[in-house]
Amino acid sequence: MPLNTEEQRVGKERIIRIFNFLKAYNEHRNPVKHQLSEQPWVLWLNELPDHADINFVGHIETDVLEQQKAEEDFILKVCRPKLTPAPNPPERIAEWLQDGWKDPVGEIVVIEEREIKDKNGDSQIVRFNDDPQREVSLTQWRQKWKNWAQDELPARETMQIFERCYDLYGRLQKNLLVI
Repeated sequence: MPLNTEEQRVGKERIIRIFNFLKAYNEHRNPVKHQLSEQPWVLWLNELPDHADINFVGHIETDVLEQQKAEEDFILKVCRPKLTPAPNPPERIAEWLQDGWKDPVGEIVVIEEREIKDKNGDSQIVRFNDDPQREVSLTQWRQKWKNWAQDELPARETMQIFERCYDLYGRLQKNLLVI
């Protein structure tokens, strides 16, 4: 039995009200984020470290960019960087260093004096400066460490970016599977 025009109008109004309710409910449950700081994930391209394992459009020279566009399309490409350990200190100074020297952001901090037991079991205080060769070894090793830290820091920053991107990739894959 066909509906008259009044019944059709009432039906349309009810459907519109239901959809308006659902729209308002969704906006209430999932409010639109208007500020980038409100977003769950943000990556500023101008804050990326200068490293060979990070490429993004705008960072590459124009002719190289055109060649890469022909090969593949991407905005940001982050590869897992190769991390290198800190150079080991000489044995002469290894036990005189506090923890933290294995991190390129860390510092080399020397323990000024230590209590050492001799063969008889008696303790005595030994100062780092008592052996001039320790100072020489520390100076030489510190320069190696600084060179390593300067080269390693961008790689560690790149690894953090890589891990953030990989985590985002995992969350996106998880959300796609839920849908």
